[in-house]
Amino acid sequence: MRDYPGKVPSPNPMHRLLWLPLLLSVSACADKLDAGGPPGGPVPQADPVQPAPSGPAVDGLRQHIETLSARAEHGAGQVTVQHLLVSFAGKVPSARRSRQQAEELTAELWSKISAGGDFDALVKKYTDDSYPGRYSMTDGAAVSGAYPRRQMAPAFGDVAWRLAVGEFGVAAFDPARSPFGWHIIKRIE
Repeated sequence: MRDYPGKVPSPNPMHRLLWLPLLLSVSACADKLDAGGPPGGPVPQADPVQPAPSGPAVDGLRQHIETLSARAEHGAGQVTVQHLLVSFAGKVPSARRSRQQAEELTAELWSKISAGGDFDALVKKYTDDSYPGRYSMTDGAAVSGAYPRRQMAPAFGDVAWRLAVGEFGVAAFDPARSPFGWHIIKRIE
């Protein structure tokens, strides 16, 4: 084995062999976890694709998302939006809530916004993205100060291109189309 700067040489090359049983043991444990959990079987977890239990606020949020997604997209070549990201543990470093808590918080914030709440103040207080959370997007190639839509989470652009200026909408968490969590979006331009 080659020496390299900073390497501490072992006085006896056989010491390396002492690590082999430990490495094999760790590897076997990792294989069991990859195969579904501890030796007793997989740990039951909520299916990440299935909706969490709901209440009236969450049901209303889901209905809004379904209605908005049925709308046709407008033909604008560029949009500017402000968004409030509600994420959960494992999606962005700052998020500590569960997926269900994130959806419930999104529903609560959606209710406040729908009732005329101050969107900018809510973004400042609750977003898991950087404030002010404003993005310009183009439906084609990048232009100065705007991202191509295809470089954003697909659901983010889908919602932005269904909103009128001044209108709000929500992109639901989806592992493929909105992988960071829920986006409450306001179209600014």
